[in-house]
Amino acid sequence: MERVLGLTVALVLSACGDEGGSSGSKDGSNGGDPFGGGDFGPGTTDVPAVVDSLECMTDATCSEGYYCDRPEDVIRGRCEVGCRYDPNTCVEAYLCVDRVCVLESNCSEDLNCAADLYCLDGDCVPGCKAVEPDPCASAADGRPQRCNADTRACEPTVVCCDAANACTYAVAADCSDIVDGVASCVNPNPCENRCESDDDCDETAYCSDAGRCEVGCRPDDRFPCPNGQNCNSNTHTCEYRICANDEECPNAQFCGGEVCSPGCRLEPDNCPGDNTCQQNRECGLGCSLDAECVSNNGAGWFCLQGQCNPPCAEHADCPELEVCDAATQRCVAGCREDVNEPNDDLATAAALNFENGTHYDSGVNPRLSACNRNRDFFRFDAPGPGYTIRASIEFEHASGDLDMQLYDAAGSVVARSESADDDESFVFPGNGVEAAGGRYSIEVYARGLDRNTYRLMIDLVAPGVCLEDEAEAGPGDDSALSATRLPLAQLMQSQTVADRTLCASDVDWFSVRMGNRDGVTVRLDVRGGADLSFEIFGPQVPGPNTPPVFEPNGFNMGPNGARTVEFSIPQFNAGIFDGTYYVRVFETTGSADAPAGDYDLTVAVDRERALCIDDEAEPNDVRPEAFDLMVLPGFTRMRIDGAGTELVPGMDLQVPDLWLCGGESDWYSVVLTDNDTLDAFIDRSDAPAAGDTRVEILNAQGQRVGLQGQSSEPRNAARAANLPAGTYFVAVTSIGDTQAEYQLSVNRTTSPLLCTPDRFDAAGGNELQANATAIGSGRQVNLTLCGLDGDEDWYVVTLDTIADLTLTLDFTFAQGNLDVDIYRDGNGFADNAGQVQGHSNLDDETVVLRNRPAGEYFIRVYGVGFPNVRYDMNVLVEEEVFECNPDEDEPNEDVADATNLGSGIVNGRATQWICEGQPRDEDFFRIEVDANDTRSIVVPFLYGDDGDLYLEIYDSDQMLRGATFAVSRGNSKQCVIVEPTNRDRVFFLHVGPLSINSILEMDQRLDYQMFVIDGDDCDVVGPPSFGLDWPRVVD
Repeated sequence: MERVLGLTVALVLSACGDEGGSSGSKDGSNGGDPFGGGDFGPGTTDVPAVVDSLECMTDATCSEGYYCDRPEDVIRGRCEVGCRYDPNTCVEAYLCVDRVCVLESNCSEDLNCAADLYCLDGDCVPGCKAVEPDPCASAADGRPQRCNADTRACEPTVVCCDAANACTYAVAADCSDIVDGVASCVNPNPCENRCESDDDCDETAYCSDAGRCEVGCRPDDRFPCPNGQNCNSNTHTCEYRICANDEECPNAQFCGGEVCSPGCRLEPDNCPGDNTCQQNRECGLGCSLDAECVSNNGAGWFCLQGQCNPPCAEHADCPELEVCDAATQRCVAGCREDVNEPNDDLATAAALNFENGTHYDSGVNPRLSACNRNRDFFRFDAPGPGYTIRASIEFEHASGDLDMQLYDAAGSVVARSESADDDESFVFPGNGVEAAGGRYSIEVYARGLDRNTYRLMIDLVAPGVCLEDEAEAGPGDDSALSATRLPLAQLMQSQTVADRTLCASDVDWFSVRMGNRDGVTVRLDVRGGADLSFEIFGPQVPGPNTPPVFEPNGFNMGPNGARTVEFSIPQFNAGIFDGTYYVRVFETTGSADAPAGDYDLTVAVDRERALCIDDEAEPNDVRPEAFDLMVLPGFTRMRIDGAGTELVPGMDLQVPDLWLCGGESDWYSVVLTDNDTLDAFIDRSDAPAAGDTRVEILNAQGQRVGLQGQSSEPRNAARAANLPAGTYFVAVTSIGDTQAEYQLSVNRTTSPLLCTPDRFDAAGGNELQANATAIGSGRQVNLTLCGLDGDEDWYVVTLDTIADLTLTLDFTFAQGNLDVDIYRDGNGFADNAGQVQGHSNLDDETVVLRNRPAGEYFIRVYGVGFPNVRYDMNVLVEEEVFECNPDEDEPNEDVADATNLGSGIVNGRATQWICEGQPRDEDFFRIEVDANDTRSIVVPFLYGDDGDLYLEIYDSDQMLRGATFAVSRGNSKQCVIVEPTNRDRVFFLHVGPLSINSILEMDQRLDYQMFVIDGDDCDVVGPPSFGLDWPRVVD
């Protein structure tokens, strides 16, 4: 019988090596290259240049991988890329046909054939394989297909129910109970709860259009909704009546926004007897005095905004961000200290209990607390010299910045981690350094006024033990199944995985998805002299004895034992096929005593076509698996009536980095309110766009509503207007084999809900400063700003002494932008005017006013663009307690009380400092300069860590003669020079603070030294100040 050649063709566009050939793979195979080496097989050490002009007479005169193209009527021909006929230069199982190696496809069973071929009469022919698992791909709607053993064609299956209501996928001819219009057996199981009418369902369900009993009400009221509610025939949910005022609702309800809701009415009050309607819409005994609450409920109860409230006994009784004040038994804004307090310095550091002596984890329930202006210290012991300490804290930077540092037994900082990101970590000591055994302490501290919660973890790694990298945590990366995935989907893209460590007897795996004929480069940069290499497997998960398909073909040595191992194969090759390739990094000697190896791995791809990869919304190929857009951050906001959330209107809400694969659909869901209009559109990033896509909007029953879009343009859109309330779907579908990377945008248009005045508006209003609502420390909830009505809210807080005032507004920016100003004693200029705090374009606003004197502070809350916004407000008043004790010179805040230093030399006077406080501390000194003398007045200090200061010098008439304001900041020294003259003089030196660092230095003071020396050289006293021009007093 004549042989039929298979369809698998290996196209080779690069030449092979020199005549010497190249070694094969470890098992003697040629790594999948039909030419037996070259760029596509293991062991290749170089990439030969293409020879396109060498003259020849026979094949033997050409390089390996070339043949002599010589017509019969000429003497000389030219070497061209290709195989040779006699002898056949293709590897076993391949024949040279038309100068190309093609697979000689004799077979004995289906598994002998390539993909999409099966074995027929000893030859591989097109068709599916009748084997398990079935090789047929799923249909476009997600249903599996089965290979027909007779026709060898992939046939679609149906969703089939058996007698026990179990759901399976079967060929239609084999199923007696087909479920039409359904593509999936899960979420929910379509074989369960089937019905033809509502009568087939229990009292709490109705028969849906899909023929299933779904939980919900029935419009026929056979099983009616609770009193005052009606059944929505579209959503089958019980809803309160639409209303404009309380009178349109039943007696036991009030009109909250636009719907009737259970509860009493504020005006007029409809509670029985002596009860009054409280702000939470429940009838209760109103109050005006604490004594009334104590009389009716017991000791500790107090009256707040007309309601009796119970006392707190512990922090857990209070809302988040509030603490229980033990003195008043009331919840106030503040930071909760954890069980380790007090641990504010090295002397009181909390001792840690390590698991097995080497691992500590504080856990997350509860987390540790870092309060503002408070430090947390923890102590532990390294069992002996040579241990490595790895420590980390986990926290969210957005909630407050935390840093950490490590102290040795002498109290010196030996390691530190400071960044502006989530989490902090360090490893001590560095390479080549041996740490001492004994006591170590870790300090965790918040920056400035930040506060946060955190998790602390510490590992003590014994000498000689390899410190595993972070990839070894959890499932690790020691097998192909748990390989570190490298998402390189673009045409040309690379990624470097840095700072990995390979311990003895360990392997690290990485994976990258490749397409047919894609080019790839893998580079391993090894540090520290370790003997590491890699090998590549694919295009599927390798088995235990699977040989690699590629090994490195490049090698370079660098300084200090560093070296680079590399493999590279160009695009349009015959060695890379569609699938996933796995890179295995290993230590080449296999010795258990081999040193740990540190390395970086870089993988770069050069693709013929961008990949289609699973995005974060997958799986969402069918309607039951639609991705819920309502869960995405920033997509929803609180309704102004407080009745749940809604899709943010009037904005293009965007989901980037999505992929549409050929023959598939991507489904997304949103919830809309009555009369909403929804626009949905995609923007494709594949340029030029190839193939059509379809965008459509569908209702809960899967029926298309509005206008769909179908085109090959970069932007494709759909629109549906005046929709009833309910769940809707956006479906993005590939037409044919279209593949696209895209961004989805949805935009909802709706009418605003009615804004309900809050309790302060109902009690007379606080729209003006003149009728501001008096409040104190604490949290005010469920406030509304009805900006469409021109509303503003004013409050007033009274400080009895110097204090820090912190105000926080909690709201959703998507609902509307609120800003806040704070005015002192009715001043017309806000204390936070012109500052970002109070005027951001984000969720929430926070204003912190530090060291404010006693008085009234007026708070103005207003909207930008007249929005309707619901918000909560938290006020924290922290009376300042200054811990700094005055130095022995005090008082010396002005010329009259100046400390007299006389006319002599002052050599490093160190008994003075400037305290943080109100009023601001400043120091004045009287200095006499005799006739013909030159004096340099030098003031060293610790810039930054302790703060910053400046100098002013006045003459005896109190006229300013010089100042260091204009001298570049950042110096740990300030200096003034007095030039000589022929008379005696008196000067007054003013030392003023620019800042005092109360975070790193907890003593709330700025220490400095005083030098008055002969001559005009400021650098006689360190630190040096090269190139600075210090002020001079010249008469």
